[in-house]
This record gives sequence, structure tokens and C-alpha cells, in this order.
Amino acid sequence: NEEEESATIPHPVRVLMSSRFMSLLSDRVCAVGGGGSGGSSHQQTTGKSHSTLCILSDVTSGWDVLEKNGAVAFAKSTYKEEEEVSENNGHTLEQSKKLVKEIQIIAMDLALHSSDESNKADAKFQAKLRCATGCAALLSALSLQLLKCGKKIPDDDTSDNYDDDDDDNDDVDEEIHEATSDLVNITKDLLRIVDEGLSAVVSEGGDKDGSDEEDEENMPLATLADLCVTSLSGSLASCKLTREMVKVAWSGGLAVASAVAPASSNQDVDDTNYLVDKHVMEVLLSSVCDGKSMEEEGKEAEGDDADESDDEGIDGEEDDDGNIFSTANASELDLDESMDREEDGKNISRKKCEDKKENEDESDEELDPERLQNLLLEDSDADLSEGEDGQLEHHAGADKALAQLIKMKQDARKAGQNEREKVELSNRLRCLVLLETLFSYSNSLKGTLVPTDVMLMSLLPLLRSRRVLEKTVLSPPDEKKGHVLLSEKKALMEHLTSLLKNKICKTRATAMGSTNGQSIVDIAMEDVFCEARRSLSAAHCQCCSASLVLILKALPQPADAIKFDTVYQTAVQEWSTRQTTRLNVCLFDDLLTKLPSIGKALLVSPIAIAAKESPKTYLKSESFRLMSSIFSNASNSESEESYCIEALKSSTHDALTAIEQALKSGELLKAKRARDVLKASEHVVSFICRHGLLDISLQKTMDSLLEQYKALSKSSPSAGVKQICAKLAEDVGSELEKKQVEVGKPKSALNPTTPKSSKKKKKSKKK
Repeated sequence: NEEEESATIPHPVRVLMSSRFMSLLSDRVCAVGGGGSGGSSHQQTTGKSHSTLCILSDVTSGWDVLEKNGAVAFAKSTYKEEEEVSENNGHTLEQSKKLVKEIQIIAMDLALHSSDESNKADAKFQAKLRCATGCAALLSALSLQLLKCGKKIPDDDTSDNYDDDDDDNDDVDEEIHEATSDLVNITKDLLRIVDEGLSAVVSEGGDKDGSDEEDEENMPLATLADLCVTSLSGSLASCKLTREMVKVAWSGGLAVASAVAPASSNQDVDDTNYLVDKHVMEVLLSSVCDGKSMEEEGKEAEGDDADESDDEGIDGEEDDDGNIFSTANASELDLDESMDREEDGKNISRKKCEDKKENEDESDEELDPERLQNLLLEDSDADLSEGEDGQLEHHAGADKALAQLIKMKQDARKAGQNEREKVELSNRLRCLVLLETLFSYSNSLKGTLVPTDVMLMSLLPLLRSRRVLEKTVLSPPDEKKGHVLLSEKKALMEHLTSLLKNKICKTRATAMGSTNGQSIVDIAMEDVFCEARRSLSAAHCQCCSASLVLILKALPQPADAIKFDTVYQTAVQEWSTRQTTRLNVCLFDDLLTKLPSIGKALLVSPIAIAAKESPKTYLKSESFRLMSSIFSNASNSESEESYCIEALKSSTHDALTAIEQALKSGELLKAKRARDVLKASEHVVSFICRHGLLDISLQKTMDSLLEQYKALSKSSPSAGVKQICAKLAEDVGSELEKKQVEVGKPKSALNPTTPKSSKKKKKSKKK
């Protein structure tokens, strides 16, 4: 019979052969570049996708040829009468294969016409080709997962486990059928969008202007993003081939999005013309960020203080142990103290842990849950006294048994929680590749794929998620969670750092000119600065700094950044005066490096104040270093914006006053600190001389600086400092002489003429 025929090859051997086949097929696909990113050229990536599709099509076609020639799949021998019941929304195995074949034919037909010269230069045709081949490759990979190695014939002892395996396999098959049907519809909609425009799908699904929220969420690219996330984080993710083909299909969807996206980065372009909208970003962010990071700011702030308790707490099943813990408290059992002593004992030496393991056999009986509960429920040794005290009397073993029972339940629940967290981290790390591909593709197209408002909405959740992970990584490792969980959190944190700094923040942000766009920029600036104030390390502050630069790039005009002067003034004041601040100097360095004109205009005044009022010598030295960067290369007005030059001119008096105080105080006269002050002084004096800003109010300060330079050029133990001071003294002295000459010329010209004219007047009167 069929069961005997399926048993000709033992089931474990079939499982091993099936796993090995899928592994080799995945390696073959990866070797031809099936998982190529969006950063490579379109023709090269399309060629790789087509090669991948050819390989998978050959396998699926071979499957059909074998069945036509009489071969019987092992999986079918176990279906029998259940075959008709295993339908999912009307889609059986044969129907799914027909759907896959339909998309494969479309992709192959497009590939045949790709060699035409007219199609090589047609961006829309190339987008259709890449979309069709990518989705067909994923459909082929899903169909291959329906190739089963059969089911093990159940024994009497394993009949329960056999039924559970049947249910799991049926669930996977149903998920594959659903994904196949959805992906076919998505592919057709995306191809229609390329031919007929976005209105072709909007007219059927609803308005794209936000009037129909549900239809907007069901746009093809948002549905494709949801399907990719499900495939990377669900039961389908167990197959490496499927994971690789998800990347190919996602790249195909992005190719369509780039083909229909506006070619211009004009600020007046309507965001509804983009396929990558807020719903696509929400799907991707929810798969990468934890739940708390996606909450509103107020809720996140409330939970910020409870992070430590959340790390130690256990999700769910709180009511189950409520009576146990209350009973333990009633019996005055100090569990925390005993558990702390036990943890301390573990940390003292590993030898004690080994000694405990040697005695496991003796403690197994005592840790048996049933015996522990029976011991707690024994009535023979626990009688309620009717005496004067009315207290509960029981033997001492009940307290020990209660503590052990509580600890066992805690350990079991924590182990389950750690396992769930490990799976969640693995899924988040897999889904992160979708965001990386999106922004890599956008960077290759010079930022015309993702709207600026959608890009800005991704910053805060990613920054919050990175901070939560960093908090765990920087804390002392927990023995119970193990190094594997810690390493996965660190890997996810590093990927988030790379995504923020190297992809998102390097994307070209289009200017947002509307009133709504301005409010989005303002809110994003405020939120990211709040996140920077919660930074746990300089690395996290650098991510916040890169995000702030991206936000400033979204302004319609660079001069509009002046409205954030109060924000940066507060930040500089906090950095220079508060001892417990978490703001890092990289916030200001990055701004001066990447946006020089905006950075100088925003920072010149608060930095000059910080150089005078900062209570620490190191912070004063850093302020003078920043001041040097601000005034360097600022003497040439052609290289700077007008608003920047005006801001520098208005702050020269404060800058000179800070330099004068620093040289007089003597706390910055050491060679290591003095160089920052003298370098800043050199650039400030040069700026004043080039722009002719020396007036009466600055002349007195310059005279004082001249005396300080002369004194340092003689008394400083550093030869370098002496040389710099001598040069500064010469420059300042010559500038003061020029000013005196300019002031003195009118006086010398007026003095001889005045008496002559008076004499003439007198003589004329006499006449």
C-alpha cells in the first residue's frame, strides 16, 4: 500500500535529504547574487534576479515533470481523504502552483523583451522586469516549501505528538497558500501602477488622500512590506531560500516605487505621489523597533523611569503566583535576602557552582513540584492553634519548600521569557534588512524615493530602540540570560547605528515648504533633542547629532534655521554648565562640519558665552576649540552666507572678551590648553581685521590682548606658544597702528586749516 511505499526510505533520512537539498539550493541562489541590495546598478541587479528565477523555475518545472511521469510525492500519501479538507480560502496545492506559474510566465515574457534597445533605456520597463522577476522568485521559493518529505508513521506511544505535528504542518501550508495568493495580487497591482499610474489602483482601493485610512493601508507596497515582514519573522523564515527571495521581491517593489516617484525634489511635490508612504514605514518600523519605542512621547517618558523594573519583571501570568507570594510574605520568609545570598555565592567562585551540580541527584527529589505542593498542603504537621495566640503552626520544612517552589516557577518563567526575547531579537534583525534596502535604494536615486516627512518619522523610534538595547549592553551581564542573548542585542544595536548614520542620515532630504511640513520639522527637532538628553554614551549622541543635521537639511531655506537658535543656545548652556548632562560635544562638531554656515550662525553666540562662564577648565578649552572652528575661514564673505557673517560680526565682542578673561585668569595658560585659546584668538582677530570691525569698544580689549601676547611671548615655557604669541602681538599691534593712523589723519588735516580760516575772518573784519 501507499504507507509501505513511503516507508521504503526511512523518514529521518528523507528529512535529512530534504534539508540538505534546500541548503544547497540556497547556496546556489546566493552564489549568483539572489539577495542583491538596492545599491547596485539596475541592469546588474535585474540580471541577478533573472538568473535566480531561472534556477528556481527549473526546480519547480522538474517537480511537475516528475509528477506527470508517475512520481508520487511523499506528502500526498499522508493526505488521503484530508486532501480535500486542506483547502485555504479555495486555494489548494494545484491552484497555488497555477498562480505561481502565471507570474513566472509574465516575468519570463518581460525578460525576453529586455534585450531590445528601446527597453534597455526605459526605466518603467526595467522596473516592471525587476518587480516581476523578484516576486516570481519569491513565489517559486514559497512553492518549494510545499515539497514535503512525508510524515512519520505514528506509533502508539507517539500518537499525541504525531497529531501536533500534523496541525503544525497544516498551519504552515495554509500560511504558504495565503502568502502565494496575496503576492500574486500584489504583483499584478504593482505592474498596473507602472503602466497606468497610481490612480489605477487608487480608483479601485479608495482615495490616496487619507480619506479612507483602511484602503490607504492596503496599497500594494504596504501590503508587500507586511508580507515580507511576515515571511521573515514567522514560520516561513525557517527556510534560508525564502529569506533570500524576500529581499529580491522587496527590491522589485522598490523598483516600481522609484519608477512612479517624482523625479524632482521640488518642495511643492505632493507626497501622495510616493508609494513609500507612512503606512509602509509603520510596517517596517514595527518589525524592527520594540513596542515602547513606537509609543507616544508622553507614554515613553512615563516608562523611562520604569525601564529597570521592566527588565527584571516578568510578562504575563502574574495572577498565578499572587497567592504564593502573599503566603510567603505571611510566613515572614525573606526570599530576597536568601536569593541575594545565593547569587553572591555564585559570583564568588565557579567551584561552588560545580559542587551544587554534583549534588543535583540529591536535590531532585526535593525540587519536585508535586512533592513541594504536597508538602505545603499537608495537614498532619500544620494545625491551627485555638490557644491565646491563634497562630499557624507547621514544621520548618514548609518554609524551605515554599521558597524552592517560588524560585522554580520564577526560573521557569524567566527561561521562557528569555527564549521568547531571543526569537524576537532574531526576527527584528532579519526584518532590519528591509529598512536597509529601502534607504540604500533611496540613496542610489539621490533621495527621490522616500518623502522627507516619512523619513523624519523613522528617526525617533529607531533612536529609542537603540538606546533601550544599549542600556542592556552597557549593564553588567546577567548570568541567566547568557552571552548569546547579549551578543544578539549588541548586533542589533550596531545594525541600528549603521542604519541611522550611514544610510538614513546620508539620504538627501527634500525641502518641506508647507506649513504642515514646517511643523513636522519643529516636532522632529524637539523630539530628537529630548532623545539626545537621554543618551547613555557618545555613540548614541552621535546618532542623534546626525539626525539633527538631517532635520536641518529639510528646511526650505538655510536661513530658516535661525529660528532654532534658542534650542541650540539651551543645549550649549546645558553642556557647558550642568555636571550631569548627557549631551556630547559631537552635537556641535557635526553641525559645524556638515552645515558650516548654519552651524556658525547658531553656535557663535552661545559658544562665546560658554567660553566665559563655563565652570570647568576642560569645557572652556573645548569652547575655545569650537570658537576657532566657527571663525576659521570666515574672513572671506563670499564663502559664507550673509546671515552667517552678520551673526559672527555681532558676537566678536563676546569672543574677544572671553579670550581676554582666559589669558588673564591663567587657568588656560598651560601649553595643552593655551593653544586652543591662542588659535581661537588668531581667527577672531583675523576676522575683525578683514571686516574692519575695530571700533572704540573693541580697541580697549585689543590693547589688553596686546599686552597679554607680549607677556606670554616672553614668559611661556613652550616655544610653540611663544611663537604664536609673538605673531599675534605683531598682527594686533599693526592693526592698532593702522587704526590710529586712520583716526589721526583727519585731525592733522583739520588743525592747520582751522586757525588760518579764523585769522582770515578776523582780518576781514578789521578791513
